[in-house]
Amino acid sequence: MPASISSRVSVAKSSTQHKASLAKRLLFPTLSSSELPALFATPSTPPELTEEVYDFFALALRAFVNPWWTKITRYDKEFLPDITRILTHVVRAVEARVLEHDLSPLVFRDIPAIVTQHYRDYRTAESKLTTSYAAGGSATLPVLFHGLQSHMAVTAEGQIDPEYMRQVVDHVLKACLPIEDYSPEPERLVIREIVVKILVRDVIPKLSQPWFIQKMILDQLGHSDPALSTSPSPLPPTMSVTTSVSSSSTSSPYAIPSYDSPESCDYAIPSLTLVSEIFTTNARLASSTLANSFDAVVTASRLLPYLLAQTLTPKLVLSIVRNAKRTLFPNGYPAPAPPDPTPEEQAQMRARLLAYRAKSAWLESHVLPLLLGSDPSTTIATAIDPLSSQECNAHLIVLLLDCILGTLFPELLHGT
Repeated sequence: MPASISSRVSVAKSSTQHKASLAKRLLFPTLSSSELPALFATPSTPPELTEEVYDFFALALRAFVNPWWTKITRYDKEFLPDITRILTHVVRAVEARVLEHDLSPLVFRDIPAIVTQHYRDYRTAESKLTTSYAAGGSATLPVLFHGLQSHMAVTAEGQIDPEYMRQVVDHVLKACLPIEDYSPEPERLVIREIVVKILVRDVIPKLSQPWFIQKMILDQLGHSDPALSTSPSPLPPTMSVTTSVSSSSTSSPYAIPSYDSPESCDYAIPSLTLVSEIFTTNARLASSTLANSFDAVVTASRLLPYLLAQTLTPKLVLSIVRNAKRTLFPNGYPAPAPPDPTPEEQAQMRARLLAYRAKSAWLESHVLPLLLGSDPSTTIATAIDPLSSQECNAHLIVLLLDCILGTLFPELLHGT
């Protein structure tokens, strides 16, 4: 047993040294010190977060830049360090904006409002399928939905415009970089094209797939199918919040400060409206009464900004970076995308979701009937149907992305 423990420790140490040497060799070839330079401006940032982010940069540049750059020249060792310097500026600029902005309106007001409108527009478009609005039945649901939520970045078929994403990423780089780093085009264009490729070809198409959304819901509910899982199942929602809040006591200097906004008393209302829209509680008297009764505790919304500040910690960022690295570079290099589930497997996921019942007998007998009505499966089907169209989901993701970037970079909204 001691030998086994010792071997595991040595393997862990060698892995850490390999990560540091990879980042140092590619990103800082002339650095004399064995320690990597500071990446984040916040002094209390854990060193392991800096190492993981640098390692992610090194893996990405080795995968997406080195293959073609080494064909151009094998002797220029300054190109990757120049890209790293630009990435460092971007990370620090985004960090500063996250810390200085109150994200409570974004999380508790704007995002729930966008998702609520998505549900309403989807159901409106669905109701028009058999009417004259559908041009005699020739107009499909995505076309009708696109008419309600037209966006220059996405077509009615759910295709993302790469040029729109290029302009957005370029404006973000312009807002984050000093003039001397923004002016040279090669490094900036490389970073821009890598980000655009990941968003347009990888992230948004995957996130907009109905089966992927249903799988994420099943993972949160603890009903994940091992055969379809590509990453470890996350903690259940209650445990995740408890863990984040309890662990944040040691990381509070880095946590986003909460603000006593006069609008904080309204933070609970958009979320309650969203829940009511998802589960159509207004159609059932008991559910509507239950939802309206929460208005009496709306003053508890002042607690929400504090909980958000205690949840957004370096530990959360570290977990996100590690999961992204394991997903994109499982063996140190990009892995081929796993095949999508077959139609039969997607139908099984939907069936498991419709059959979900609370693990607690008391919740199933007392709470779920009030929220979901006498036929929970029908209510759940109604709740997930607005997320069952990839084309419509692409509109939702683009709007959420615009909202997040507009909060962190308000100059994008005003054209400055």
